[in-house]
Amino acid sequence: MDKESQRKIKKATLRIIEVRKESDQDVKFEIFERLNTGSVKLNDMELRNCSYRGRYNDFLKELSENRDFQFLLGLKEPHNRMQDRELILRFFAFYHNTYLKYRGPMRQFLNKEMQNYQNLNSEDERELREVFKKSVELSKTVFGEHAFRRFVGGTADDFNGKWDRKINKGLFDIIMFGFSRYDKHQIVPNSDAIREELLWFMTHDAEFIDTITVTTDKREKIEKRFKKWLDAIEKIVGVPQPEPRAFSLAYKRQLWENEPTCAICKQKIHLIDDSEIDHIEFYWRGGKTIPSNARLVHRYCNRARGLEK
Repeated sequence: MDKESQRKIKKATLRIIEVRKESDQDVKFEIFERLNTGSVKLNDMELRNCSYRGRYNDFLKELSENRDFQFLLGLKEPHNRMQDRELILRFFAFYHNTYLKYRGPMRQFLNKEMQNYQNLNSEDERELREVFKKSVELSKTVFGEHAFRRFVGGTADDFNGKWDRKINKGLFDIIMFGFSRYDKHQIVPNSDAIREELLWFMTHDAEFIDTITVTTDKREKIEKRFKKWLDAIEKIVGVPQPEPRAFSLAYKRQLWENEPTCAICKQKIHLIDDSEIDHIEFYWRGGKTIPSNARLVHRYCNRARGLEK
């Protein structure tokens, strides 16, 4: 190298940004993301796994191995890109803050959760473990293999509904959070009514459907879907009933297997989840929830009939 080049190098200014332990976590996360230029780019949860080492990170990994949780996600083992851990993190973030304190974007909302509980203490760990286990078990009890997935169909023009295979994060958030607020003895007896209510929301409530389809992490959509669902659960669970209002899922299946025809429109019901059991004599007029007062109908036909009345 010639002397002139050496002289320029010696006189050049070298700017350095020092990242210390106490530096802002969002800054660390952004720097790590910019350096993440390998052949396989890390996703946000994989970056958090590197940036927020501690007991909370280990705890999320432990919970991701829960068998019931893996069943609900359709997995046989934890996800190799940590997407299951991010779902658990979303649940805890809303559990700690509620949807009312969400400001967005989701990335920073979850980063802040990791930062606040990075060194999780034993008391918080015990609480989170219990509420996670309860919410997972209730999700499995009420929704089974269809938990956290959209049901599409059941409209006036489409009686051939179907379940999406992909996990819907918006549904995951409200189902898990909703169950975290109740004890098992409050939810289990109302399982069928809760399940039917969510099916109705997913097929006939346009505002709700919008909140679980596109750009689901916007603040206004999060607030709307949480409020709609929490209000619905409260109406089902929070109001005492002198006798069961909803027929059991087992009885609905029995009617559907015997004769899958809608008693209102007389058309075939192709999928059991497109149907519900209607009280022949309205419940609110004193109609009993007994087999002799039951008939199988399309969900749309039944709700449309109710509006006409």
